[in-house]
Amino acid sequence: VSALTPVVQRLKRESPTSPETCVARDWHLRAAGTFAEMAGDHHAAARYFAERAEHLKAWSSLVPENISLVRDYRVTLHYASVHSLSGGNREDALRFAKQSAEVARQLVEKTDGAEEDRVTYMHELAWMAKCAQALDDEEELRVVRGKVRELRKTFDESSPRFGEVDSLVAFVEQVCQGLSGPMSDNR
Repeated sequence: VSALTPVVQRLKRESPTSPETCVARDWHLRAAGTFAEMAGDHHAAARYFAERAEHLKAWSSLVPENISLVRDYRVTLHYASVHSLSGGNREDALRFAKQSAEVARQLVEKTDGAEEDRVTYMHELAWMAKCAQALDDEEELRVVRGKVRELRKTFDESSPRFGEVDSLVAFVEQVCQGLSGPMSDNR
């Protein structure tokens, strides 16, 4: 990982709009994050994936029609969240999970509610619930529970993905067990 640091730093100084720089920087940040992940260094992995997420966000704004960049951005935010939680930084884990869920929601809108994107959004909400649970953030859990319940209504029971959707709903319900106070479905 340390061998990639000078290259990443140099690429930061180059033109952020150059396609070659965008591709090279993305490759190096992804590689650095993956190497840190393989070494079990969750702090470094979270840092590199967070930096890659910012890069992908900027890059995707230059070519908004490129949905695959937006999907990579969502996945990278998810990895930053996972490694933040694994590294003990629960606040960052929830922050990245919320960002990832928001990007997933935006993808649902961009793809006119494509089932694959709705399922992905539900996965991101389930992960967000896990992160909120780690922080004992009951308000966030209530919000996620409401969103998951509403999203479930958009799936046809005949869908081959319906079992997966029901499992995700059950997971969120289980994570939310034991919340104090009334559970509102209006969120």
